[in-house]
Amino acid sequence: MSIRTIIADDDAGMRLMLAKIIERCEGYELVGEAVDGKALIELYEREKPQVVITDVEMPALSGVDCARLIQDQDPRAVIIFATAHEQYMGDAFEVY
Repeated sequence: MSIRTIIADDDAGMRLMLAKIIERCEGYELVGEAVDGKALIELYEREKPQVVITDVEMPALSGVDCARLIQDQDPRAVIIFATAHEQYMGDAFEVY
């Protein structure tokens, strides 16, 4: 049984890179991609993945806001923040 994973990033190149990494990881299955926070929440509710890899700074809802909503729905969901913005580190750790 594969670990269902989704990715969210407003940058197409980053989504492609993350998708390729997931494809190479045995036991993981990419079940969807989102281009903004609103799409991420919709995708999460539809697919119910165990792992979410998200950018922090996205249109509609930030990755941190999305993580809070996802944790409210399922505290067991694993959320990985993929960002180059160091200033968001504190917010990301606060979610957990």
